[in-house]
Amino acid sequence: MNPSLFTSLLKVKPFETIDSFHRRFFENEKVINAFNRYATYIGSSPYVSPATFSLIGHLEMNEEVYYVQGGNPRIAEGFATVFQKAGGTLVLNEQVEKVQVKNKKAVGIKLENGEKLPADSIIVNGDLLQAYPFLVDEANRPHFTNKMVSKFEPSISAYVILSGTKNRNDSLIHHQVYFEEDYKREFYELFEKKQLPSDPTIYICNSSYTDRSVAPGDNLFILVNAPAGMSNDNGYEQVIYEKLKRFDIDITSTLSWQKVITPSWIEKQFGAYKGALYGISANRKMDSFLRPSNVSKDVRGLYFVGGTTHPGGGSPMVTISGINVANLIST
Repeated sequence: MNPSLFTSLLKVKPFETIDSFHRRFFENEKVINAFNRYATYIGSSPYVSPATFSLIGHLEMNEEVYYVQGGNPRIAEGFATVFQKAGGTLVLNEQVEKVQVKNKKAVGIKLENGEKLPADSIIVNGDLLQAYPFLVDEANRPHFTNKMVSKFEPSISAYVILSGTKNRNDSLIHHQVYFEEDYKREFYELFEKKQLPSDPTIYICNSSYTDRSVAPGDNLFILVNAPAGMSNDNGYEQVIYEKLKRFDIDITSTLSWQKVITPSWIEKQFGAYKGALYGISANRKMDSFLRPSNVSKDVRGLYFVGGTTHPGGGSPMVTISGINVANLIST
């Protein structure tokens, strides 16, 4: 490793945990919990993941986060518009069945309907742990075998309630988090016991607080961390609603619409490995800094973008992965 690069690495505290780092600056447990929360932005635990990711708090607190008028789907729509203006053609609602490989080179794709499309380069924008094994035969990817995939620890998933209410609750602003009394226990239950938290930390986004055009009442995105691979929730939304009532947030009495999203639904809908939100967790040091490459080691002309590859999850990082691949292809 380049000496200057190694020195720079040490400056971002890779061998200290997020929790330990924050305790050097704060004493109040509520403040520590608030900053430890940023570990969930990478689907990991603040008690084991590197302090390097404390930079997320700096970026959000000091560089600010912006709301997209009309919601985040507008970002995807914007990319699609630019792509089409540049001459690209979008083919929607077609399942890709296989990446065709010849002499260790990606030469095209085969659709579920049997149609074959030739290609010079193929970019997979999907969960690497799920998409790569599904699309490429194991014999063609010796550096990414099924056994290797099974050894990765997936990041946390989510239990989400999308709720629409008839009226607006003055207690709900755009963002709020209601913490568990024992925050460390929550991550023990998630990663060790592989179960939903008994007393969950609840995040609520109410976009209609900022953008009244999206809903006549409250437009609530309610999220609780969930273990990847979870299939049975046993009406867990009632646990969430009951806890919120302890904070004088009564949603059920004015509820007009609701949809529950579970890890198994996320896995099926988005092809996410075990429903994990960020692919591989950052609980292990190697997995924190050596994310899967943007280019296949075994198949020439095959590239990967998205939150499960280098450099990681989150909209800015995903965009960087796309820039990486664009540069690789153009050079």
